[in-house]
Amino acid sequence: MNFVTGGTGLLGSYLLLELTKKNESVKALRRDTSSMDVIKKVFKIYFEEDWEKYFEKIEWVNGDILDIVSLQEAMNEVDYVFHSAGYVSFQPEDKKKLFQINQQGTANVVNAALKKNVKKLIYVSSTAALDKPDNDNVHKEDQRWSNSKSATHYGKSKYLGELEAWRGYEEGLDIIIINPSIILGYGDYSKGSTKLFTKVYNGLKFYTGGTSGFVDVKDVVEVMLQLMNIDIHGRRFIVNAEDVRFKRIFELIAKAFDKPAPKWRATPFMAGIYWRLEWLKSKLTGQQAIVTRETSKAGQRHSYYSNQKIKETLGYQFIPIQDTIHEIASILKKELD
Repeated sequence: MNFVTGGTGLLGSYLLLELTKKNESVKALRRDTSSMDVIKKVFKIYFEEDWEKYFEKIEWVNGDILDIVSLQEAMNEVDYVFHSAGYVSFQPEDKKKLFQINQQGTANVVNAALKKNVKKLIYVSSTAALDKPDNDNVHKEDQRWSNSKSATHYGKSKYLGELEAWRGYEEGLDIIIINPSIILGYGDYSKGSTKLFTKVYNGLKFYTGGTSGFVDVKDVVEVMLQLMNIDIHGRRFIVNAEDVRFKRIFELIAKAFDKPAPKWRATPFMAGIYWRLEWLKSKLTGQQAIVTRETSKAGQRHSYYSNQKIKETLGYQFIPIQDTIHEIASILKKELD
């Protein structure tokens, strides 16, 4: 029996899609307040008229990763755990919530898995947990955490979640950690990375000068499934298809939508002014800032991620990001037009 946390999110939805497609028995954790919109949209797109038949294969369990009792009950008769639940935010006021969910929540999942004698657990961390490279500008799995000034609260919370996973490994639980870069996939176009598509579709004017890693959500799922089914543990892998400039990402999205690409580069000085204005606006209105200090700096940073380890371990070939963007845009176009 497989057990999935974060099943109503983007990555969890695609993971459940593949597990049900393979006729794997699966439980998925959900909170009472969780929206099922994303996973239902994903199942409808890829299973079409048969989506309900596959959706009904999922055994949904009400609970919360912050509730250790509900976790232990949910993990009864479970062999394999995919821990993809997490919280992503770069808002200063969300600091406490980030550490509660990404650190303490992971500790709870690990403890429950140990108590229930789970055979193997895959923890979905993030490239944000890799902090700053030691020597060159390329992030690798063996770099040490330095708590540099560039580290975000989100990155720190995911790093501490990794420490909980390693603690579980030392206590006898087979663990694999993956560090995906920015995950692209069809989902809620008002949230997360999918929101990039909406911004370009609606006429985004500015682009940032930075670079980051990007990966198709389907690649992340396939890597997770392959790693779960081979006899390795106690390792972590960066899951990244390509390092691409944000300008290029916006150009590819614009081309896929047949829309104009952003023309003007937001300089670090301009970005600095903008996030300060957004901060002031958030204080006056009570609404979350569109851009924060952390996201402003991230948009200007050139970050590169080696995928050599996962490619050598699995012989894996990633989907080109251009193909990923084209597929997402072709689906979203029907909703946005």
